[in-house]
Amino acid sequence: MSALYSIGGRVVLRSQGVYHHRAYVVRSVVAVEQHLESLMASARLEQRVAALEAEVVKLKSKLEERETIKSWWEQIAGTFHNDPIYEYAMRLGQQYRRSLRPKSSPRRRK
Repeated sequence: MSALYSIGGRVVLRSQGVYHHRAYVVRSVVAVEQHLESLMASARLEQRVAALEAEVVKLKSKLEERETIKSWWEQIAGTFHNDPIYEYAMRLGQQYRRSLRPKSSPRRRK
C-alpha cells in the first residue's frame, strides 16, 4: 500500500515501507497522467473508427442503390421507336447537316 506524507516540507511517497522523494512522486504522477491520456486517446480513436465504419456502411448502401437505378439514357432509350414525328425530325436534322458540308468542286482530269 502506498501513501503520501509530508516530511520536513517535502512530499514523499511511502510504498512498502520505503520512503521515496519528490522526484519519484512526480515521475509516478506523470506516468499515471500519460496512461490516462493514452486511455482517453484510444477511446477517441475508437469513436472515430466507429464513425468511419458507419460512414462506409452508408456509402455502400448508396452505391448499391445507384447500381439498381438505370441511367437517364437507358430510361429514355426506345421511347421514340416507330414515331413518325421523331423520324421526320431526324431527317430534317440530317438534311441540315448535309447542307453545311462544303460543295465538292468538279475534279480535273490530267
